[in-house]
Amino acid sequence: MKNKFFSSYFDFNGIKCCYRFGVLYVKSKDVKQLIFQINQFKNFADFDICIPKIKRKLVKFSQYQRLKNEFDIVLKTYNPVNCRQASGNLRHYQIAVLNFAKEIYQLLQKQGIGLWIDGGTLLGAIRHKGFIPWDDDIDFAMLRKDFERTKDFLEQNYQKVELEHIRDWDEYEECLKNAKERFENTPFWVQTPICMRLYQDGLSNVFVDFFAYDYYNQNDTIEKIKQKIQSIVQEKKKCQTFGDVFALYEREMKSKTLIVEKSNRLSFGIDGMGFDSFPFRNLQETDIFPLQQIVFEDCVFMAPANVPIHLESLYGKNYMKLPKDAGLQKHT
Repeated sequence: MKNKFFSSYFDFNGIKCCYRFGVLYVKSKDVKQLIFQINQFKNFADFDICIPKIKRKLVKFSQYQRLKNEFDIVLKTYNPVNCRQASGNLRHYQIAVLNFAKEIYQLLQKQGIGLWIDGGTLLGAIRHKGFIPWDDDIDFAMLRKDFERTKDFLEQNYQKVELEHIRDWDEYEECLKNAKERFENTPFWVQTPICMRLYQDGLSNVFVDFFAYDYYNQNDTIEKIKQKIQSIVQEKKKCQTFGDVFALYEREMKSKTLIVEKSNRLSFGIDGMGFDSFPFRNLQETDIFPLQQIVFEDCVFMAPANVPIHLESLYGKNYMKLPKDAGLQKHT
């Protein structure tokens, strides 16, 4: 890359940079974001990194790179098992979520619904014996038939916020804000294009998420399945409302070209967040069933039969290592 006396911003190593008098700079906000993450992670781990004071709008790239390299080494070498539990408001929120999750879990089990902890909740159970210290939600997964039974249970017992008319996620957030005000002290639930979510009430913002697993056509090659998934993703982009997306899901499931009623090939459901944001997982039934018990915090949930295979298909072989976004909260 050629040095210039002055340049407009350009992308370099994933961040916006520019040249000023032959020196490479980055925007101070990018450095502040990195410093914010470092300080957040210090709430859960002990390590030494010298944090610079940022006073100008531009920071030398070399200064940013030094800081990033030091933090990358911390993330690669720090043992996640040694991370401290959350404290303060985050810990209070985690406990509230856990208590609500236990209540709903027991109710669904009484209905004969087979559900298990999934995603970051399962990873937390294995890596931290409970919540990932900076995480704040609980994910439950189940087969499609139990997902539909869960939906029926929610329909019969809780208020639903209809989202068919919603056009984008900004509009969804506004709709959700209004719902929280309306159901301030009442449980309610929503079906979004990526999950089904039950709120304890509008005031606490405590919720649990539900995800379906679908059976996939066993006669298709993995490459063909990926092509079909991409085709559906492109169709989703043409949808004008959430209702259009739900109708697309319904058509695809009824067509039985990708999703089938039974096979020995399982992955995220077509209406789940992981359908197009994770690689196709190609799990076998024996990777999930029979479910086994697993300790999470002070309680016991069900988990997939082959947890290592399950987590590796989600997060890769290094799932026991710290992720790049360690320390950053996602919801509260």
